[in-house]
Amino acid sequence: MGRGGQQPRAESQPHHVDAVKATVGRREPPARGDTLEDIDTTSLSKWGMLYGIAGAETMARQELLAALRPHETGILDKYAPAPAPLAPLPFKMKDIISAIPKHCFKRCLWTSCMHLASDIVT
Repeated sequence: MGRGGQQPRAESQPHHVDAVKATVGRREPPARGDTLEDIDTTSLSKWGMLYGIAGAETMARQELLAALRPHETGILDKYAPAPAPLAPLPFKMKDIISAIPKHCFKRCLWTSCMHLASDIVT
């Protein structure tokens, strides 16, 4: 057995297999080109929707090019990951604060000093 209870890696299995397995099932980003002008209009509208540009699916090509110009580096980079979805979070800060017990917000010098001491010791 390897460290931490893991099975040792078989020598016949190449090291890049794990990386390939991690990418299986990922959604492919829209087409990329050398410049924004090289990308077709449907791919530009897909990039517009990925970057959260309102009305990207109905915009004209020139409007899309102008709207995507600030994101040009991320679109043209072959190794850049697809942008994260920009949907609003399903919860508010108030929900998070209300889920934390009230005694956690009370300040106590003694408890703070004990936490500091345990951090210094470890």
